[in-house]
Amino acid sequence: MELSRLKERNTSSMEELNSLTKPTLTDVDIQNRLSLLLDFLQCNEVLYLWQYDAEGNCLWTNSSLPIYDTMLRHAKNFDEIITFGQEHDTPLMVTSITGMMWSVVYQKDIAHQLSRIHIIGPVFTAMLSDDTIALLQKRPDIREHWKVKLYDYLRQVPVVTTTNFIKYTLMLHFSINNEHLKPSDITYADFNYDSFADRSTKSVDYASYWARENVMLDIIRTGDIYRKSSLGPASAHLSNMQPQNIQELERTRQYTIIFIGLCIRAAIDGGVSPDTAFSRGNIYLNNLSHAKSYGDITASAQLAFDDFLFLVHNHLHLNHYSENIAACIDYIELHTDDDLNIPLLAEKIGYSDYYLSKKFKKEVGVSINAYIKKARVQKAAYLLVSTKMSIQEISDLLHFGNRNFFCRAFKEEMHTTPAAFRTSHQKH
Repeated sequence: MELSRLKERNTSSMEELNSLTKPTLTDVDIQNRLSLLLDFLQCNEVLYLWQYDAEGNCLWTNSSLPIYDTMLRHAKNFDEIITFGQEHDTPLMVTSITGMMWSVVYQKDIAHQLSRIHIIGPVFTAMLSDDTIALLQKRPDIREHWKVKLYDYLRQVPVVTTTNFIKYTLMLHFSINNEHLKPSDITYADFNYDSFADRSTKSVDYASYWARENVMLDIIRTGDIYRKSSLGPASAHLSNMQPQNIQELERTRQYTIIFIGLCIRAAIDGGVSPDTAFSRGNIYLNNLSHAKSYGDITASAQLAFDDFLFLVHNHLHLNHYSENIAACIDYIELHTDDDLNIPLLAEKIGYSDYYLSKKFKKEVGVSINAYIKKARVQKAAYLLVSTKMSIQEISDLLHFGNRNFFCRAFKEEMHTTPAAFRTSHQKH
């Protein structure tokens, strides 16, 4: 009993000591510190600082390119960044598919509730090669007006060594929270993690790597672009291999070479000619041989997966259509969550509204609007199984107008209701 009371007194004394050595900073103190930190950082690097409220609304930034905010939200669901800050006090570091990084530091109020989110980024730890940027510009899911400016956007991202970026993260945390941390206190989260994991304690899970890889190869063999949308980024299987040194970078490169080789085989299994598959694969293998960073490597993996998937999909589904109608179908299936209409599609392929409608019906056998509805129902089916989105959220995302219309359309196509479809598949 005496020992227990002694421990309690010691614990209380330590808490009192911590409270003395870590005084609460006022908002004015924090802003002054941030101003000094920004001045210091700009002496060494051209870095961007962002400040958000607890709901994720941007309050201030020294960047003139809001596109970087969009890139961050694309790299990681901002709600997850907020949730992490509500549950943790330590910094978070996020990495995108191209290797862009952001560090996130959280500010709490006197009631220990999240009040502000401070972010440095984006940065590269090594600049992407021109070849990788060129391949990124060919991705089918990047809008045309983005592709024109993508090179400039990526070239303006500062290049900072990993060591320095970690130091800047710890300095930002100290400026806001008056607390000294170690690099191991930072949590590292890639764009593709379903949950955040401390990289310092995370080892490579080869069983999960193998299982995910098999799923990806099966998606290529079947050309199933809808199933791809439920999988998430293709290079996620490399996420827990993010290298910390040159040797690990080479290991990741070798795994990616093997993965691309398997993609070639899967595409051939799916019906693509060996000449086409190997010729396309050589592009990515050559790009890998020149890759200088983790971002280069993961970008090659993602681009190869997308490319081979669409090669098989087009071979299985579009090769008996004319080039423009195939392009129209491809666009519909890639943009089911956009506000699709005949004038938009006609403009994309250079036809008049009337001629496109007539030619589409003749070749495909159904009207454009009927095909759009079918594609959206198929996308909805995958979302029902692979996500926790509500039926209303899926209906809104896919532009069905209202839940009743969505349920009718779904039942016409799938012969069951969305709720019953989700329940039956969850049982399996």
